[in-house]
Amino acid sequence: MSNNNSKIYNRFSMLSIIILIVMIVMVAGLSYAYIIKKIEGGDNTRVIIKTADIMLKYDEGNTLNAYNVSPGWEDEFTFSVENYSPEVNAKYKIILDILSPLSEKEDESFIYTLVSKSNKDNSEVNAPVNVDETSVPISTSELGIASISAETLHEYTLNVKLKENNKNQNHLMGKTFIAKIVVETVY
Repeated sequence: MSNNNSKIYNRFSMLSIIILIVMIVMVAGLSYAYIIKKIEGGDNTRVIIKTADIMLKYDEGNTLNAYNVSPGWEDEFTFSVENYSPEVNAKYKIILDILSPLSEKEDESFIYTLVSKSNKDNSEVNAPVNVDETSVPISTSELGIASISAETLHEYTLNVKLKENNKNQNHLMGKTFIAKIVVETVY
């Protein structure tokens, strides 16, 4: 009996060691995959603009997707533009590239605002773009041109919504809206 118990104990010990090794390998693999995904995700959301050391960063990609829109729907989209250059000022324009408009004509109920903040005081050489409540265009449109001084960060929040206005909005309900934010340098 003791010889049998010894064999069972040895098999159990070997099985425990194998399970432990497999678990360590799985945890290491998952950790590696998570780290690689974080690095890739970070790189996918950055676009280097090659003049004046300007970097554009999208917090969650550069596309705004809205499916099955209804009154009261609202979404925010954040991005930033940073001028790393220690001496060179630059200008850039912000474009709303409409890939799928909500309707065939602009509607006063479907609106956007663009709010910015800068880590430096606004001046002629540091003027981010701000847009008050405006109807969302049905085709690609320039939202504005900004000036960015050296070593400055501009942070933006684009808010798009279908505001409730107690009017008939059936023609807009259940539709899809897709747009991209594009930032280009101005020479």
